[in-house]
Amino acid sequence: MEKFDLIIIGGGAGGFAAAIRANELKAKTIMINAGLPLGGTCVNVGCVPSKALLYAGEVLHLVKSHGIPGIELNVGSRKSP
Repeated sequence: MEKFDLIIIGGGAGGFAAAIRANELKAKTIMINAGLPLGGTCVNVGCVPSKALLYAGEVLHLVKSHGIPGIELNVGSRKSP
């Protein structure tokens, strides 16, 4: 049976921070993760995706309300291939 200095349960942001620090301290570490892919909720379905949607909304708003006379833009959607 292998021995570890640190066992990290969960592959989210906190787990990654712990793994990085453990690596800096040269600790023999294992990370156990189940459910979401590595990165946890924040990376996969929370913080990061919501920030991308907020940025897309900001860009769309800027495009639709640019205020430059003579330039007309139509914003629509297209289907992915």
